[in-house]
This record gives sequence, C-alpha cells and structure tokens, in this order.
Amino acid sequence: MNNPNISSNSVNLSVKNTEFSTALVAATGPIRYRLTNDLMCHLVLTKGECACKYLISALIGIKVNDIKSIKLLNPIDIGRYEFKEIEMDFKVVLNNEEIIDIELQMYKDAYWIKRSLLYLGRAYDSIGSGEPYGNLKSTTFIAITDQNLYTARPEFYARYQLLNVKTLEPYTTIYNINVLNLQYKDIATGEDIDSELPKWADIFMATTWEELKEACTFNEGAKEVAEIMLQVAADQSLRTYLEAHEKYLHSVASLNEQMTSANEQMESMKANLAKYFMDNDPRLSSEDAMSMALSILEKKE
Repeated sequence: MNNPNISSNSVNLSVKNTEFSTALVAATGPIRYRLTNDLMCHLVLTKGECACKYLISALIGIKVNDIKSIKLLNPIDIGRYEFKEIEMDFKVVLNNEEIIDIELQMYKDAYWIKRSLLYLGRAYDSIGSGEPYGNLKSTTFIAITDQNLYTARPEFYARYQLLNVKTLEPYTTIYNINVLNLQYKDIATGEDIDSELPKWADIFMATTWEELKEACTFNEGAKEVAEIMLQVAADQSLRTYLEAHEKYLHSVASLNEQMTSANEQMESMKANLAKYFMDNDPRLSSEDAMSMALSILEKKE
C-alpha cells in the first residue's frame, strides 16, 4: 500500500493560516486513495466545512460569504461494509433553500443519462406526504467525471435545464443537471476559470502528494482538502474501508463495461439486420425494419 510517511496525530485540520501542516509538507509519493474515490470525497466534504463551502461555491457560482448554512442529508455510517447499500453521493441543503447533490462517476455507464435523471428526481422529491408543493426546493445534481458519459460535444462544465424546444426558453431554473468533466479542463470557459473550477479539477486529478500540494494553494478550502485527505490516509481503519470500497468500484466498473459492450453489439446487430430487411424489401420503412430486427434478436435471447 502506498502510504505517505505521516503520523495520524500530527494533522492540523483547521488550516487557518496560509501554510500546510508539517505532516503534509513532509508527505510524498503516490496518493493511494485520491479525491476521485467517492468515499474519500464524501469523507473530506463531511469533515471539512471550509472545503465543502469553497467547492460548492465554485460549482454553483455563489460567493463563499453568501453560504450561511450547509445541512448534510446523507451522512455515511462508515461501519457498514455493504457499500452497494450506502449512498455515496454528497447531498446537502444549502442555505435552507437549495438541494445540491454531488456524484462522482469514474467509470463508463451505458445508462448514465437515465440514471442521472433518476438521481435528480430523487433529490428534488424532498417533501413528505401532505406537504405543500411550495416546500419543494431548487435542486441541482452535479456529476464529476473523467469519462465521456454521452455523445455530446466536449465541454468542461456543462449545465442542463428543461426548456422549450422551439424558443429555447427555460421551463424552470430550479431543476438542473451539471456535469464537470475533468478531462476537458483545457477547454474551460472564462466563466469556469473565474469560478476556479480548473483549479479544483487539478485537485481531483492529482495522483501524488506533491501534485496535490501544488494544486491546493489557491484558497483555504482547497488547503483543507489536502489536510483531511492526509488525515484519512493516516487512519488505518479508514484505509480498510477505502480499500474495500475501491474493490467494489472496480467490480462495478467491470460489470458496466461488459454491459456497455453487450449493448453496443446488440445495436450493431440490430442495425445490420434492419439494413438487410430494407435491402430486400424497399417498401419497408426504417422504423419497421428496426422493429423486425429487434423482434428477431429478442427471440434469440
């Protein structure tokens, strides 16, 4: 295991000054569990109020000083081993008026769009039976990824809303999906740069303690991220859970890769069959040919 040369009781979590703790200054080498590990990210944002405020500020474009309160809606019970049963997204109520749900997506998923819509819907559905609809809060689901989750043009930070397809006028501004794609940092817009999102991308993508320290100098929240990551890395019990969770993530990624490959093969076979039908019967519409092809493939299954 690649652990830095650190002491678990020497980490300064407050990070009130402009310097790193002595332990972090001394930390070198590969980071075993990076911020792209969703359990590590959840632990950091839960332990670090300053880190949480600065990251949310960058992601939704609000000044740090305007963040008056953050209420965590899904704290993790770290003692549970069944990680598939734990919500690893980081879901909060901001200033008692807006729900922010942050999800790390570090593997390909053939059903990502449908899943992201489900996550947004679940986060938005925040009222109990009999409560007035006026109590529903503005909700933004934010995915942080290093994958091409859909076939859209490359974009560093994409923002999506419901809109009128003719006039492009928003239907509402309280139901949002944002996607931060770490691999496209080089095409960040001026607005992204002003929000310091490329700097946060560097933190997520850091693979060594040297890279992390270099990336975390631009504000107090970023420094707190590095300090808490060091604290977690020094905690043997937390490392055990991180290792178990990482194994689970690798299994999920492998399964999703297999499903994606199977879906691609199915689509290719369906297209080839539909073309065969249309070549042999010009009267067939493309829709009918695809329907016939799908019917045959379903019978084969």
